[in-house]
Amino acid sequence: MALDAIRNLAIARIGRFLFSALLVGIVFVVAFSLAFGTDALVALGLPRDIAGPIITLLVIAACVYGLYWFATRMIDW
Repeated sequence: MALDAIRNLAIARIGRFLFSALLVGIVFVVAFSLAFGTDALVALGLPRDIAGPIITLLVIAACVYGLYWFATRMIDW
């Protein structure tokens, strides 16, 4: 009985850690995509005023697609 409680607590802590790491990873991917994507388009000759909204729309589209993929493949609705 006590071992089950310890095992469940350990599994819950591992799950929370993995979830937190995944969230931090997603935030970093989005932040780096916005920063370096804008810089890449500026390096190609686009003005920063145009490059920022283009990258923002691309990142939002990728996030929406990721949510769609998660809902249809992982959750299996």
